Amino acid sequence: MSDRPVFARVAVPVALVTVAVLIAQLGYEFTVPEHGAARDAERHTTLPLVLRWGGAALVSLASLALLPAARRDRAEATAGDDRLVGSYWAFGLVMVVLGAATGAAPAMLVATACLVLLSAWRAAAGPADLARSVQALAFAVVAVHALALGVRLLIGTHLRWQHGFAPQAEVAQIREDWHVALVQDVFVLIAFLSTLALPLLLWRHRDQLPAARGQLSWACVGVAVVAVAALDHLGALVALGCLLAVRSARRRTHEDATA
Repeated sequence: MSDRPVFARVAVPVALVTVAVLIAQLGYEFTVPEHGAARDAERHTTLPLVLRWGGAALVSLASLALLPAARRDRAEATAGDDRLVGSYWAFGLVMVVLGAATGAAPAMLVATACLVLLSAWRAAAGPADLARSVQALAFAVVAVHALALGVRLLIGTHLRWQHGFAPQAEVAQIREDWHVALVQDVFVLIAFLSTLALPLLLWRHRDQLPAARGQLSWACVGVAVVAVAALDHLGALVALGCLLAVRSARRRTHEDATA
């Protein structure tokens, strides 16, 4: 029996299926008119329906295998297997993007759920120290930002399916009619509010900052990068502010030791 985690054995075929569907969908886009009446006519033929909606359904069904696989590996993740935790985190982020790009909203939600489960497991693993708490919170904040980014990509995918590569003026009108900006702003706002938990946690345990500055710094950098990708610039500034606070705590400790 293989020693590889169940999640790793399941994630590879799920990723291959998702990439194959994405290549087929994008390849078809180069064979049809960019926009107009001809594009509207082809939208209701069999091939695009199979590639787009059938492909999205296939990716969604394949992604459902991730949740039971993750649950079977819970003991290893809770025990603090950093390599397994890293694979969950990286694959969860990639699947959010791929699920949105293939139009598979359920796959995007499953990937977000994997990130949330990872956050809960890290919070429950081992002693309740600041580094572990911040790492668990960072995973949760990243999950919310990844969902906000996925919603933006998902909307773009379905707009392309319905209207093709229309002129900018027409695209702007469609986005206004669908209230796209409002939906995106709501998810970005939720992501920003989740980021505010990070400085609150650091402030409550500010006396422990110097002891875990390395892990805290990486957590802040990760949140800032994902926030920028999700267009949550305020959230990125909050994460960078937390990074500065962690680094300044290091300098103060060093100055106290040399005084």
